[in-house]
Amino acid sequence: MVKTYHPPLTPHEQVVRSPHVPQSGKQQLQAILAKLDPIALIRNIRCVQEELAIGKTAELDQLRSESAESFLRKLRTVWQLGEVRPTHRKQAARYWRTRPDPFENVRSRIQEQLELTPDITPKELFRQLREEHPGHFSDGQIRTLRRRVKEWRTQMAKRLILRAKDICTEIAS
Repeated sequence: MVKTYHPPLTPHEQVVRSPHVPQSGKQQLQAILAKLDPIALIRNIRCVQEELAIGKTAELDQLRSESAESFLRKLRTVWQLGEVRPTHRKQAARYWRTRPDPFENVRSRIQEQLELTPDITPKELFRQLREEHPGHFSDGQIRTLRRRVKEWRTQMAKRLILRAKDICTEIAS
């Protein structure tokens, strides 16, 4: 059995091509489609959204009277403003892991190496880990190690700063 796939169709095209819909119904749909203006539809949607979100009627009247040319000119740059709908909110940062840390078993080795040679690059450290544990790390995991090294170096810098602060307060008192 061979499956035959048809090209994707809009709901309107499906109805028009259907043998089960009478010709008079198809003609009515064609007449409605000919009257539709996508620019006016977008303008009306934006007006209603604005009305619901802000409730400023004076601005809505201005949007409704806007010419098609000025509306089209604004479309060129409106994407730069970002999404204005209240349903689109930034998601909260995730704090949990979605997969196991591939460097959990060698964490102490990495931290030891960073303390011995603080100027080692993550790439060199990754090369050393792959030599010590052949077949354990894939090429794609270097980015994860870079992030871990950055986190550990930030923590070390904070510890150094806090230690220096404690020494300064001891000297001052």
